[in-house]
Amino acid sequence: MKRLSALLVLLVLCSSFITAHKFYVSVTQIEYVASKQHVQIISRVFIDDLEDVLQARYDESLIITEKEAATITPVVSKYFKKKLSIQIDNQIADYKFLGFEIDNDLMLCYLEINNVKDFNTITVDNQLLMDQFVEQQNIVHVKKEEVRKSVVLEDGNHKGMLNFSN
Repeated sequence: MKRLSALLVLLVLCSSFITAHKFYVSVTQIEYVASKQHVQIISRVFIDDLEDVLQARYDESLIITEKEAATITPVVSKYFKKKLSIQIDNQIADYKFLGFEIDNDLMLCYLEINNVKDFNTITVDNQLLMDQFVEQQNIVHVKKEEVRKSVVLEDGNHKGMLNFSN
C-alpha cells in the first residue's frame, strides 16, 4: 500500500511539472533570393504569446484574428520594428512588413528587404517576446543559395551574426 501511495504521489508531481512547463519559442526563416535581389523573411510566433505582449504594450482589448488584420497589422509591424533588427554586411536593413496569416495557433509574419545585391554577413537581433517571457528562445535560420546556417537567440544573447563569405 505504501508503494502504491508513493507511486501515486510521484505521478501527480510529475504531471504537475509537465502541465506547468510551457515552451516559449519563435522561428524566423530568412532566405536570400539572388534573382530578385531581395531577402524574404517569415517569422512564426505563437498567437497567444504575441497577443499577451501586444495587450500589455498597446491595447488590452487586442485580439489576433485574420478578420481584424486591418487593425492588427500596424500594431504587429510596430512591435516587430522595435524588437527585430537585421543588418546586412554591418548596415541596418530596412525591412517592410508585408502582412500575416494564421495557421492554427501560429501567426506567420511576412517581411521583405529589397535591393540586396549580395552579402557576406547577416546579423539578426531578435528580441521578439523576450520582454514578456524570460524563457523565450528565438531560432533564426538563414539560407543563401544552398548554404543554410542557424542560431538560437535568448535573453542576454539576442543578437547573432552568420557569416557566408567563402
